[in-house]
Amino acid sequence: MYGSGIKALDDLANEFDGNSQSTLGSLDSQVSQNSFAFGDVCVEDERVLLYDSSVLEEEDERGVAHMVEL
Repeated sequence: MYGSGIKALDDLANEFDGNSQSTLGSLDSQVSQNSFAFGDVCVEDERVLLYDSSVLEEEDERGVAHMVEL
C-alpha cells in the first residue's frame, strides 16, 4: 500500500525536476539573448554620448575663439 504511494511521489518529483530543468534552460537562453541585446544598446548609447561630447567640445572651442576675437 505505501510502496505505490512512495513510487507515485517519486515519479511526481522526477517530473517536477524535469520541468524545472527545462524551465531553467529556457530562462537561461532568454537571459543570454537579452544580455546581448542590452550590450548592443549600451554600445550604441556610448557612441551617441561620445558624439555629443565631441560636438559640445567643438562648440565650446568656437565660442572661446569668438570671445578671443572680440
